[in-house]
Amino acid sequence: MTEQALWARLSHAAPWDWAVRVENRVGPGTPDINFVLERRGGWMELKVSPRTHPSCHPLQGAFRPAQYAWHARARKSGVFTCVLLFAKKQAILLPHTLDLPLLTRMTLAELQSVAVWVGGNTSRGRFVGLREKLEQQTDETICMAGTCTARQPSA
Repeated sequence: MTEQALWARLSHAAPWDWAVRVENRVGPGTPDINFVLERRGGWMELKVSPRTHPSCHPLQGAFRPAQYAWHARARKSGVFTCVLLFAKKQAILLPHTLDLPLLTRMTLAELQSVAVWVGGNTSRGRFVGLREKLEQQTDETICMAGTCTARQPSA
């Protein structure tokens, strides 16, 4: 699978209120997706790895220097950024609290063990539960300017 194919499947599943794929030659390092969920914004970097052995390092060499810099600046500013890795027919949402250099040194087994969410390995269950995990994760970050309102408790 390619990142473009992953985006197509992910956008069809619509785990957010609004999202756009960013193809940006002007701002190098900008993540692949800008999204809004429950009036909170975030950025998601998509990575697809053909490496499936548990001891492989699927993110080794996956990021350009500009991506390291972009993510570091965003995290320092309180912007929600995350990585969605697709490996072994599963989508894996990695913690937004981990920096990219650390993720590149982790094996697939380690990435799966620290993941905040792992999707199903069938096309039907691939993204089940992703929205809920993104909601939990974005609750910890700053709101987009002028868009936050108090969240109502769920019934």
